[in-house]
Amino acid sequence: MARRSARSGFAPDAYAFPGGALEPQDGAPPAGLRHAAVRELFEEAGVRLDAEELFAFSHWITPPSEPRRYDTHFFFAPAPLDQIARADAFEMHDGLWIAPRDALQRYRERRLHLVYPTIKHLERLSAFASVDEIVAFVREKTIHTICPAPAGDTFEIPAGLEDAW
Repeated sequence: MARRSARSGFAPDAYAFPGGALEPQDGAPPAGLRHAAVRELFEEAGVRLDAEELFAFSHWITPPSEPRRYDTHFFFAPAPLDQIARADAFEMHDGLWIAPRDALQRYRERRLHLVYPTIKHLERLSAFASVDEIVAFVREKTIHTICPAPAGDTFEIPAGLEDAW
């Protein structure tokens, strides 16, 4: 994870996973989504992966009530052992290797600024004891599109999808 730029139009200074937009050189969806993820991971964190090493993890769309809408695909890949991630110091700063449970604890202690989709992904990841367990899960996982509903000051996953996504 890394801290988003204070100049970011969405979630400034929040810690998040590297990501970004689909660009023409990435190709058309759905294959282009993997290429965009690989490109963005390298641009923002200096980590090289092959697109085939990525597993689709989830698909989230910002609720219609939000002023900025995003259609986001999340991917999972085991971290390459022979590479060192470094935040690009432009879009992302303060790179942080952290276990999901530790990130959530820091969030609860107000030491780490996170947004709802990141929190939900960390909660989902923290349910597994190892990377191998997550890989086994994502190989069989059905991808449901999640469009969280506003719930007071936060959001919630629509009924029936809380455990299915």
